Amino acid sequence: MDFSNSIILKAIAHEVGNKFRDEGILYSEGDLDVENDDTKLLFFRYLLGSFKGTEFYNFFHSTDLDMNEVYSSIKNIFKNNDEFKEESKKISLHLYNESTHPKINKGEIYIVYFQDCRIDDELIDAVGLFKSETKEIYLKAQKKEHNYVLASDKGMNVDKLEKGCIIFNTDADKGYKIALVNSSRSEDAQYWKEKFLNVVPVRDNYNATKNYLSLAKSFVTSQLTDEAEVSKAEKADLLNKSVEYFKNNNHFVEEEFASAVFQNSKVADSFKEFKESHENQGEILPKDFEIAPQVVKKQARAFKSVIKLDKNFHIYVHGKPGLIHKGFDEESGKHFYKVFFDSET
Repeated sequence: MDFSNSIILKAIAHEVGNKFRDEGILYSEGDLDVENDDTKLLFFRYLLGSFKGTEFYNFFHSTDLDMNEVYSSIKNIFKNNDEFKEESKKISLHLYNESTHPKINKGEIYIVYFQDCRIDDELIDAVGLFKSETKEIYLKAQKKEHNYVLASDKGMNVDKLEKGCIIFNTDADKGYKIALVNSSRSEDAQYWKEKFLNVVPVRDNYNATKNYLSLAKSFVTSQLTDEAEVSKAEKADLLNKSVEYFKNNNHFVEEEFASAVFQNSKVADSFKEFKESHENQGEILPKDFEIAPQVVKKQARAFKSVIKLDKNFHIYVHGKPGLIHKGFDEESGKHFYKVFFDSET
């Protein structure tokens, strides 16, 4: 994504309250007025500065894509710019109807039409939706005659976009290509992505890599927890083998992955069942795809192969689980690990 030559064609702001508290909506009837060029630069920075990732989404609806309210409004805007204001009101009303969680704060939604956004080496139009909920307090010193007066005010942090998305005018039949920002990790944040926008990850190599790594980690750390025949050392080895496969290969093939990682037939069968159960919930994973190295580098940090012993020791396992033996000492009544090695470093 490159916005260095982008311009704002239209922008409008509406105040959207919390429906649970019956706070209502305050619609604007005219375009957003930006005071001067310096303010315009700060506004650009606020809207676009947080979009730095490579993960994209599509609008979704279980019955018919045109029944996704935001998708329908965006589609009309791209078709006819003259519908911008009315469709922005529909989008704001939909946001209000989904703002039912008690922790959702009243705020402004900025709806912005951009031109000349570069994505995939193509210049296209885009519509951005940005929600500001939190106002920060800051101090400002004002010179008055021969003295300074200290005052306080509230405003938006231009480097801290809370919720936003940019919908690029491409792949309309698939639900458009959408970049997303949702900095809040709290429970109320889900309304923006799941209820208001209703988006799903694009089925590309980036997300295939991310989702398969997450599946493998979840299987080893959660599904195998109660399977007594798999020791913690073996689980640590499975995590290592999983991430090593992704590091050492450019192309993922499911059969090759299963053969390289899950050499125990019982564990291999268990993984197959776990994957099928996961897919039955609606997310089908491809059986082969090009591995996205930037995802592997990022997710590998979460594959920590560690055996935690009470609060006293951590054993980091990088391979060869056969060199770690677990036992129980009758005299002390405690478990122990015996570790074999050639030399200390």
